[in-house]
Amino acid sequence: MSDTKTHYNSEQALPLIVVSTKKCDAVISLYGGQVLEYKAKNKPPLLWLSPSASFIEGKAIRGGIPICAPWFGKHDHHALNHGFARTSYWNITSMVENETGDTVITLTLEENPLSKKYQYTDFKMILVITLGETLSLSFNYENNSQQGQTCEWAMHSYLAVENCNEATVSGLEKLIYLDKTMNNQPCALTAVQDFKNEVDRCFVEGSTSQKVINEKLPRTQITGHNCPSVIVWSPGQQLANTMSDVDGYDKFVCVERGAVNKNQWLIAPNTAQSATMTLSNV
Repeated sequence: MSDTKTHYNSEQALPLIVVSTKKCDAVISLYGGQVLEYKAKNKPPLLWLSPSASFIEGKAIRGGIPICAPWFGKHDHHALNHGFARTSYWNITSMVENETGDTVITLTLEENPLSKKYQYTDFKMILVITLGETLSLSFNYENNSQQGQTCEWAMHSYLAVENCNEATVSGLEKLIYLDKTMNNQPCALTAVQDFKNEVDRCFVEGSTSQKVINEKLPRTQITGHNCPSVIVWSPGQQLANTMSDVDGYDKFVCVERGAVNKNQWLIAPNTAQSATMTLSNV
């Protein structure tokens, strides 16, 4: 265990799990249940963490893989963006080495003062992080109440690239997306997805196959199980200049897996749903 003051020289000391094994190195923040860094041995880092990231309670950490839940983006009735999971403290349930030598960390988030503020009670979010030659995150939502609950979520992956202007994503061609930069107007992707300008798109149909970020080298593969949505985001230089915690906008692209918009989970009383995303160098 460590903390952000020790590890990143931050003003506040948010608790961290630091992992170093024969297979990989990783840093996980209990604040937000957020993987901040991951690097397989003899491979380049998969994730981007902003050099200007703020480690302050009440503010999301810019980079890594924030967990956006139980809603994504703006909410019709709540001012908080992207839900309360990324600004809540998660608890360690277990940390073990499995039979293949991977490190498996289980974190949980249950009702707390922040969730109650937004009328979320009698639930449990479970995040299982498997750290080996690949990085796998399993997101689970349990509805322990007597009423149905909704959960809109995304694993908001900030993926490291050499230059976003030269990066593309394959696997999304010809799919329909909602373009946030155009008031969520539906459009069809006519070529590979690039990031030469600001990009904020949500693919909600036909998005279950693997995606690959193509650059000169390295390439990153993203696969998902029960992750019907893909969100791609890059602020572009103009928007990034207005964001105090974005330093080096061209060094990352976001390719997120989740269930947003019409794909949100509708969870019956005393039932659960789960999904998995895996990231790897290829």
